[in-house]
Order: sequence, then structure tokens, then C-alpha cells
Amino acid sequence: MKREFQQVKLSSNDSSNIVTLFKKFKLISILKKCNIMKSKGTSTYDMLFLLLLFILENSNSVYSGMFVNQCLSLKTPLNDMLNNIQYNWRNYLYCIAKVFVLFTFNAQTDTGSLIIDDSKKSKTGKKVQHLSVFYDHCSKTYFSGFQNITCAWCNGKSTIPIDFEFKIGKKKKEQASSSDYEPKSHAEQRVRFAKKTKIEITIQMIKRAFERNFPIKYILWDSWYNCSDSIKFGAELVEKKGVHLISMLKRGNLRYKYNDGYYTEKQLYQKAGKWKEDKITGIKSKSIIVEYLDASSSKVYAERDIVISMKISFYKYPGVKQWKAILSTNTELSEVEILKLYLQRWSIECLFKEIKQYFGYDQSKSSHYIAMVVDLTIRYSFYIMFCYKREMENKKPMQQILTEFYAELFDEWLSSYIEKSLEKEIKQFVAYAIEMGYTDLRELQKDIENVLYSFFAIEFYPDKIEEVEKQEKRKIA
Repeated sequence: MKREFQQVKLSSNDSSNIVTLFKKFKLISILKKCNIMKSKGTSTYDMLFLLLLFILENSNSVYSGMFVNQCLSLKTPLNDMLNNIQYNWRNYLYCIAKVFVLFTFNAQTDTGSLIIDDSKKSKTGKKVQHLSVFYDHCSKTYFSGFQNITCAWCNGKSTIPIDFEFKIGKKKKEQASSSDYEPKSHAEQRVRFAKKTKIEITIQMIKRAFERNFPIKYILWDSWYNCSDSIKFGAELVEKKGVHLISMLKRGNLRYKYNDGYYTEKQLYQKAGKWKEDKITGIKSKSIIVEYLDASSSKVYAERDIVISMKISFYKYPGVKQWKAILSTNTELSEVEILKLYLQRWSIECLFKEIKQYFGYDQSKSSHYIAMVVDLTIRYSFYIMFCYKREMENKKPMQQILTEFYAELFDEWLSSYIEKSLEKEIKQFVAYAIEMGYTDLRELQKDIENVLYSFFAIEFYPDKIEEVEKQEKRKIA
């Protein structure tokens, strides 16, 4: 019975609500466009259906999901898909994201922003490729794994991932193995890019987002991404594309030019003037316009090149003694507008939380680098699809959307299973009635209660008789 029900689940990839969602995002067309197709065997479309099923069922791992659904025979085609070095999964994620933008972005009312942040990807094992050691600034501990640097796009309502990199650190674990992917393959490119610095990876992600024509007006990141190279890149964006950078500042000895002097952030805080208090929120703010100097151009402040003029805004929250500082390359924005835009950056933290909590961030147990990258790419793409459903369903919580989605799917499976089981029982009952000598339906109708009682009271059904015959043959052999 359980096996038959699992077969109904796996065969529902032609009529379920998953199929409706996949069609909405034109998944088959995107897979063809990215050349993620197979000429024979189980299709990549069916494999994506299977992975989404594991996510909805909250499986502990991909293997666990296959075991529960009695489809271990699909382990090989699934591994082949995850480890294919030629499939362009980065482009696949961009295509899914572009469909989301097409459905949800209103150029007249919405403001598109790119948000850059990173999260840890812990990994253990003796055969994990490129396993590295990183320092987690949140928990202030070291961990083995990768640094997941994610580039997300925000329309002010939803935040979706459009690109990411599993950064490979310089400090490798002793047991870590290296990969030997074919040169110029997609897998080899991912490994090569992942070995670059955090700032280089970030700049590449932003450039790729512009190449794919995402509507972007602001770049948001935290203080860990501020340096001469990133600020110079931000200045280029202001000059060439009119896109501005908004970032948190961390206190340090870096000096900015103000009038004819060079001051640290703390000194600028003293020179910024009096506080202005917002009557609604009680937040105090003040700002000052300074010039950012290129630290790589000279060791002498007076000889350093001016990169860009920027506005540094200082904030004090009610009941909090310490102040915060945010920089903006758009000097025309007010302090309230700058804070409102920067607070959108928090949405990427919610993205990380939901991916880990509902989309099986740690379900993949593979030790191959490209398989881990592909696995997260697929989960990110599913997250984008359900973000679309959240916008269409009046912003319900993600957990509620997934629960309702799975409940609808389960009802369909149960209905199909009951229909097939009933069809099978009817066929067996008719065959039994014929064996009892009933050839006329009218005669059967008159004696239906006795025949049904006799049918359900027999000890062996035809399928059980077959199983007994097989067991007897084994004993004889």
C-alpha cells in the first residue's frame, strides 16, 4: 500500500500544483535555454520536481527523501545532474529571477536595490572538496566549510537571491581534496571565481547583475565590504549608471576630507552639528558631507586622490547611548531616506533564515564542490518561486504558504490513490463474481450483499496468492 502511494506521488509531475508553478516560471524553456537537458533517461525537470518534493516534506537529506519515497533508483540520475560540469546553473538562477522581476516589478512605484551579504556554510568530512576554515564574526568562532556570499535583488517588498558564490578560503583543511574539473567548463569557472577575494567576488556579481539588465538604483551592504576598491567601484557606478551606494560605517582610524582638514569618523561626528529628532520614531540624526580619499594612492593624506563626495549620516536610537553611521554616495537624500533605504538590507538576513528553515539549506550531504553549488542554486530558485506566491497571496508567512501548498498536493495524491485503489478492487471483485458464476449484472445486483461479504471475507486476494506462490517456489528451489 505504501509503495503504491509513493508511486502516485512520483507520477503526479504532470498535473500537480508544482507543475502549475513550474509552468508559470517557464521552467522547461529556461532549462533548454541554459542547456540543462538530457537526451535520454530521467529528465532534469523530473529531478527538480523530486527535489522540491523533498523540501516540502522537510527531509533531513536528499538520500533520506529518496529512501522515504522509495525512489533510490533515481539516485544515479540525480547525482549525474548535480555533478554535470557543463550545465550553466548560474544563468539558470538569473533566468528564474528575471521572470520574478517581470511579474512583480513596477518601474513607476518600485525602487530596485542590490543587497550583498554573506552567511556561513558549515561542512564536515574527510573528502569534501576545497574545504576551508573561516572566522564567523557573529559567534566569534572558527568553522570549517565555505563562505556563502549572496547577491540579492529587492523591490521593496520581496528580496530574492540572484547570484552567489561558495567562497574558498586560503586556509585549507588538511583532509580537504581539490577538484579536477575540465578547463573552461562551468564547474571550473565557479571554482576559479570562488578563490578570489570577497571584494572581487562582490564586484563581479554586481557587474553580472547589470549585464542582465536588472532594475537597480541602490547598492546596499554592511561595513565589512567597505575598502578603497569597493568605494572606487561605487564611484564608477555613480558616474556611469547613476546607481548609488549606501553602507554602514565601522569606527576606525580612516580619515575623510572635510573642508581643508582630514578627520576620522568620530571627529566628524563632533563637527556634524546638532541632532534632529524624528517626532514619530524618536530617532535622532545629523549628517555631514565629506570626500572619500583613496588610501592606495599615497600614504600622505594631502597627496591622496579624492574618489567621491559622500554624505555620512549619524543616528541615535531612543534609549541607546552609542550612535551609528551610514554613508551614502547620494548626497541629496535626507537622513530619514538614507536610513529607510539601508534598513532594506535586513531583508537578506530574513532570506538566509527562510532558506535554512524551510528550504533545506543543509539537506545536501555531497562532498563535491559543484554538487553543493548546484544544490543551493536549485533551492534558491524554488525560494524565488514561493516568494512570487507570497506576493500573489497577500504576503502570507512563508511557512503558511508551504504548508498550504503541500496540503493541496497531498489531497491530490490521496484522491488519485483512492481512485486507483478503487479501480483495482472493482476489477478484482468483477473477476471474483465471474468465478462465482455471475454472468448477468442484474443477478449480481440482486445478490450484491452476499457476494461482497464473501469477497471481503476471503483470506487471499489474487495479489496475495501470487506472493504465496512465489514463497513456495523459493522453498522448493
